[in-house]
Amino acid sequence: KKIHTILERMALSMRKKQGFTTMMMGVPKCLRMVKRMVNELILSSPPTIGALVGLVIGAIPFFRNLFLAHTNTHTHTHTPDAILSNLFQALENTARATTPLSVLVLAGTMASSSMMNNNNKKKKKKKGEGGGGVLKEFEGDFDEERRGGTRRLLLVFFSRFVMMPVVTMVAINVALHYNLLTNDPALLIVLLMQSAMPPAQNSVTMLQVADRPLAAQRVARTLLQLYIASILPVSLWMTFFLHKTKLT
Repeated sequence: KKIHTILERMALSMRKKQGFTTMMMGVPKCLRMVKRMVNELILSSPPTIGALVGLVIGAIPFFRNLFLAHTNTHTHTHTPDAILSNLFQALENTARATTPLSVLVLAGTMASSSMMNNNNKKKKKKKGEGGGGVLKEFEGDFDEERRGGTRRLLLVFFSRFVMMPVVTMVAINVALHYNLLTNDPALLIVLLMQSAMPPAQNSVTMLQVADRPLAAQRVARTLLQLYIASILPVSLWMTFFLHKTKLT
């Protein structure tokens, strides 16, 4: 019995060592996966990098005081201009061009998409003059793309203007019930308003930066259609939110 017990303990110890060895062998794989995700989601996106750098500078008092003047809450004294305040103002003025540049990128993407579609139509028609098979194939591809675009638009419309506002209202009510959120009308209207807004056009810019022009053209067409379709739901939701928060 003693020998049998010793053998069982030795086998259990060996299994534990094998499990630990297997787990340690999987650690480099997990690290590589995390590194790849960080590179794809963060380091490959300039807007994300800029936001992270601004977050780090704003969160550390030493760096924040280099760029921004501050007021001491204890002595109520206001410090003079920061050392790098001029640089901060220059960066702020440059950043104000983001919105008009995004509009230009969106318009340029739409224009290039239209030109590309027209060129493809002409090429397909020229090839189709010699036989109707190519022309029918082109018409089938066009119908498939149109059906896919309509389905994509309906899905985005439902998620942005139906599902997101409802989920946000439920989450806010739960947070208010458990005192996780202050009942401030200004804060509530901002949270509710953000849930019913159409997607930002920065996605087109990010796709262009990532050198994915075809995806950018597809997103640009969807955004244009979505902005036109969002006129009515955004107006209705804003009226409801203002009445709900008693700001009217």
